[in-house]
Amino acid sequence: MRLTTILCLGAVACAAAVASPASAQVQPAGTGEPAYTNSAQNTQWFEWPATPGADAYNVRFDYHENNVLKTSATLNQANGNAGSSWANWSGVATLQHGGQYGICAQGSYSWPNDSLFFPDGPNSCSMGTTLGRRAYTTIDRSKPTAALQLAAGAAFVKDAAIPVRVDFSDDVAGPFPANFLCFQVGGGPQGLCDGNAGYIYGHNSACSVPGTAGKSTTFSCTADYGAIPDGNVWACVIAADASIPDNPSSSNQSSTADKANLSDPSCDGIVLDRTPPAVSIGVASASVTVGDLVSLTAAASDATSGLAGAAQWTWGDNTGGGTGSAVTHTYTQPGTYEVAVTVTDAAGNPATAKRAITVNPAATTPPAGDGGTTDVGPLSLDLDAPRRARARARRIRVELTANDAGRVQLSLARGARVIARAGVTLDDDGTAAYRLKLPRGTKAGRYTLKATYKRAGRRGITVSRKITLTGKPSARRATASSRPGVALGRGPRALPDGRFHGDRPARTFRVR
Repeated sequence: MRLTTILCLGAVACAAAVASPASAQVQPAGTGEPAYTNSAQNTQWFEWPATPGADAYNVRFDYHENNVLKTSATLNQANGNAGSSWANWSGVATLQHGGQYGICAQGSYSWPNDSLFFPDGPNSCSMGTTLGRRAYTTIDRSKPTAALQLAAGAAFVKDAAIPVRVDFSDDVAGPFPANFLCFQVGGGPQGLCDGNAGYIYGHNSACSVPGTAGKSTTFSCTADYGAIPDGNVWACVIAADASIPDNPSSSNQSSTADKANLSDPSCDGIVLDRTPPAVSIGVASASVTVGDLVSLTAAASDATSGLAGAAQWTWGDNTGGGTGSAVTHTYTQPGTYEVAVTVTDAAGNPATAKRAITVNPAATTPPAGDGGTTDVGPLSLDLDAPRRARARARRIRVELTANDAGRVQLSLARGARVIARAGVTLDDDGTAAYRLKLPRGTKAGRYTLKATYKRAGRRGITVSRKITLTGKPSARRATASSRPGVALGRGPRALPDGRFHGDRPARTFRVR
């Protein structure tokens, strides 16, 4: 190999190497130039094949700053052998932040005993376009800015898989795209992800897919903290832009994201709370009479995130619920009812307490002129029927138990519409078994079965029961969903590998 050294306006060094005979034309060597460079100087590399029979071969370097020709310099070779060279901007111009710089090289040759030189084809900038090797770069030496936010800014969450959003902005280059994240459990808010304490920022591929193109974009992903105790959790990000160092020693101008311009760390914290509140129901008496005003209170507390919103009550008698920590309710029918109160903490964890309330019938008095009969005890009636039955069964089994003989009127209603009625005579012991007939075409749904028991000289009582009539089971419908992958644009080099699963990332770099 023959080595040739030259001097141009820019520092240019060349090395000629023998290659197979071919039509000579200068082209960018190796990877070509990166789109953005953060170095003070920039070196470009060129190569060309041999020109068989040529007596001399020259390469003219045209220096362009922001697409304006700055100056030119020529490399002279004694023959048409294959060669390579490098050129930088030393002595030509000081590279400015935000400026675009490129060097286009044009080869030319002469024949023996001829002083004329002939261009050998397209210059290196045109050849670079053909070969997919960039012949220019833009200088970017500024830091990008990055802001991290957990769970859309919420103060508390109840799931250890927490949404992460990174807002990125850069004045020139845009994202690498590559974000380096650090996750910390406990501690803070000062001294987060301290390298001296053993914390590291690892490249996170899931959090490095930009939402949109451009110099300002967002990244969205999920950080799963796994099986950790409730309390403070933190995340910090350092973002890399697309501007990498110049390599003055090789035509390989690729680099890794940790060598690019890096943002200052941005951190956010949130409280993980997966423990539901504690709640209980207080009532003066769990046994009351129809028409009594029942007073209830909810005692609730939450040690981590605190309670959010008012307590919600249901009475168990199919009437509208109540709201608040202290409520009252009146029952109009005897029976046993289940009162429930639900509270929720600020993280969204619900908790429910239940209490049974027994409602007794109101006492009755004998009518005037009854001669002072001693049979003044209140009427009682128990209604037993299945909670669920098939609408196509055509009949519903009903069992009645009263404290004396008499007659009971049955009705089955859906909302305000009664679809079936029947009168049932109780036996001497106050019991009866009956099968209530359903009309043809009865539809599935929720119904109310009522039984009204009356005796002469007594105020009647009515008890009810909720029944769900079911139809033919429907076939389950299969569902599927997919999320297409996002193709990343070609970068100077493949991004580092690694995913966050609660362990140390596969590839990391320490922030100093």
